[in-house]
Amino acid sequence: MLREHRILVRRALVYLDVTCAFVAYALSIQARHMLEEIDGHTFVVNEWTHILLAGTAIPVLWLMYRLSGVYHSQRMFSRIREVRQLVGCNLFTFMLLLALAFALDLPAANRLQIGFFIAFDTALVVALHLSIRTGSRHARARGYNWRNLLIVSPPGQEIGALVARVSEHAGWGFRVVGIALPKALVNDPAIEKALERAGIAADVPRVALDESVALLDSRPVDELWIEGFPDPSSPAAALAAQASDRGVTTRYVLSQNATPGHSWTVDSVGSLTTLAVIRTPADEVALALKRTLDLSVAIFALLLVWPLLAALSLLLFAERNGPVLFRQERVGRNGRRFTLYKFRSMVPDAEQRLAGLAQFNEMQGPTFKIKNDPRVTPLGRWMRKLSIDELPQLFNVIKGEMSLVGPRPPLPSEVDLYAPSQRRRLSVRPGITGLWQVRGRNEIQDFERWVKLDLEYIDHWSLQSDLWILLATIPAVLSARGAR
Repeated sequence: MLREHRILVRRALVYLDVTCAFVAYALSIQARHMLEEIDGHTFVVNEWTHILLAGTAIPVLWLMYRLSGVYHSQRMFSRIREVRQLVGCNLFTFMLLLALAFALDLPAANRLQIGFFIAFDTALVVALHLSIRTGSRHARARGYNWRNLLIVSPPGQEIGALVARVSEHAGWGFRVVGIALPKALVNDPAIEKALERAGIAADVPRVALDESVALLDSRPVDELWIEGFPDPSSPAAALAAQASDRGVTTRYVLSQNATPGHSWTVDSVGSLTTLAVIRTPADEVALALKRTLDLSVAIFALLLVWPLLAALSLLLFAERNGPVLFRQERVGRNGRRFTLYKFRSMVPDAEQRLAGLAQFNEMQGPTFKIKNDPRVTPLGRWMRKLSIDELPQLFNVIKGEMSLVGPRPPLPSEVDLYAPSQRRRLSVRPGITGLWQVRGRNEIQDFERWVKLDLEYIDHWSLQSDLWILLATIPAVLSARGAR
């Protein structure tokens, strides 16, 4: 019944979100109409343009909501998290529609209408989801849509800790209807006091593990929560098997520090069942979309800036001070080596002169950075200020060696000096830009701080974060903040 209820609510939410999108698009047309009447312009309706924009926006919004987890159960997450998801999805859709408008050379009025549409849709869906969340919490507070839990504490677990967490978060909508304990602890006064402190009433059954199967039949139980992983031959494992036979969902609740990781997934490898501990983004669909975004933007950018690439190549060739492109071995994802491309911005013997400048290094750590590096040529200094020396890295993106957004690829000599915890920045594909670039670039002189930003990006990665970093890179580059 609970599964059918979740499916019904999810489908209803999808229909409501689609309705919000249609209403927002209609409002955006009216807003543009009113604004043009105020300015004295003629309002021209182009049905095919509206079909194209609305037909693109609504499916993309639905897909982004689905990928970002908007339609998953939100009862155990904060309001801020859900609002951030919705705003991020709308922002991504806004940028996609703007790119479509520019590619098709749509009139400025249509681009303005896109802004109105996203603003109205964001306001509507945020209000809708927050209203549903508030109503659901009030309903659960009155006893509706509760999930009945049978909590199992096998030997060696801290009795009462999980019960206390559930009791503290009434908004989750879980109610403890039974507790299975080791037989020796069922009537232990200390355990009884711990359960009372956790908010468990005296009429909630406390039963021995080897006698707890009867609770599955005598009381309505929706989920079985087991603290930790029990031994396969233990009574807790037997109870989990009995629960599975009855169609009751079983969850194994691990302590937060049991196995540190970004996320855990259960996979079947042949006849084996594995618990994967992952500290990198694991959503394959979202990662595929990231790769699609990388390819699309890289190809579009190369087509857009090829005259600049040609002009810089001619200028560098005219210098006759070395090759046009600078090639250097860098370390990519999980230690893979690749050749990074940049426009040459230094004198030919820059690598040989590095040892003599090591004493002037302004970075704390294995990375080398100094102001007014004497190895940089006049043209190279100008290119570095605007970061256009890195444009050839778009070819690295197309080859799949780099991404648009990610940690900067280090030198092998730098990686050799990494602490073990710093090597995790190599667990994702390196990028042209990242949090380090948009939060100060070379103004950040502590390598530990640099690594912390990279790990923050990895641990909280999403398509929306990539989009935000790409947008934030534009003013950071134009202002030349922290460029050397």
